[in-house]
Order: sequence, then structure tokens, then C-alpha cells
Amino acid sequence: MTVSAEALRFRFGPFGRTLTPSALRTARVLQYPWPAFGGWGWRFGRLDGGSAQAYSVPFRNDGVAVTSAEGRTYYISSRAPARLVEA
Repeated sequence: MTVSAEALRFRFGPFGRTLTPSALRTARVLQYPWPAFGGWGWRFGRLDGGSAQAYSVPFRNDGVAVTSAEGRTYYISSRAPARLVEA
């Protein structure tokens, strides 16, 4: 995962996304919602009443839920989720 003034980039293996600051609506710290995704890796599930994608690593229970301006939700595992939300 990379955060810069230009974009938030996150990936799991060859799969990933790049979101520009104007494409971000919300970001919040969230413990990994195991029932929503059912495992680790690049996963699809439901979060906050809508479809979501998770980019998560095993045994890392902290992360960030990011909602894009288009209404898509992504869960991203992070060692420092509070710093990620701040950035």
C-alpha cells in the first residue's frame, strides 16, 4: 500500500486499485469483519449494506474501510490504520 498526495494505492498480488484524493469519500479504522468476507486475501463480501472488496493479510486484524466517491467500499489491512486514515 502506498499513500501520497497524488493517490492511495493498494494491492493483493496482481490485483489492486488506485484512488485519487478526489475519488475518496470516507475512511475509517475498522477491525477485520471476518463474517463479511469469510477469510483473508482479495475477497468479495458485503459491508455497510453494500458490496465491498477486502485486500487483507492473514492475522492482521486492523485496517481501514475506504468508501470511494462512486460508493464502492474497500477494506485494506494496515499495520497503522489510524495513520492511514489521517493521511
